Amino acid sequence: MTELTWHVLSLIPRNLEDVREIPARLLANYDVCNVILMVYLKDEGVFDAPLEKIWRFLQDDTHEHRSVKISKVLEQSEKHMVVEMEATSANGKSKLKETAKFTFNPPTGFDMEFLSGPMVGTRHTHKYTPMGDKTKVEVAGEFKIQGLNDEATMKAALAFLDEVFNEDNSALKKYK
Repeated sequence: MTELTWHVLSLIPRNLEDVREIPARLLANYDVCNVILMVYLKDEGVFDAPLEKIWRFLQDDTHEHRSVKISKVLEQSEKHMVVEMEATSANGKSKLKETAKFTFNPPTGFDMEFLSGPMVGTRHTHKYTPMGDKTKVEVAGEFKIQGLNDEATMKAALAFLDEVFNEDNSALKKYK
């Protein structure tokens, strides 16, 4: 199931906390600074693997994707990792450099925030829920891709999430 909401975040909070929506009665607490076009989306799927196996797989050096390769780890601690990544466009013609921060919340999920590159400002959360021998994953967040309008951003984000879900689900069947 996919839930989509388009919105324009044109106000930046003074305390820069994670803001999903700005109710009109709170507008006095915000400074008008910038217009950032974002697409909020929520998507979910069910992996054919238990949560413990998924969490091991996510931390394994063999975990990779066709369209995204980690090229360098810039910072790493028990709960955080900042990486440089090379992303390949869906048509394989373009390669883009991104910097992203992962915040791990084992075993329930992780948050990902793009710090630089064409997706700077994109933030999403991956939440895992055990279902016996299967695991439900929910991804929710705000996606921004420089140079794309909201419809193209939505299509690209959903295509990417679908691709990595299918790659992971397939790889998990072979993973010990």
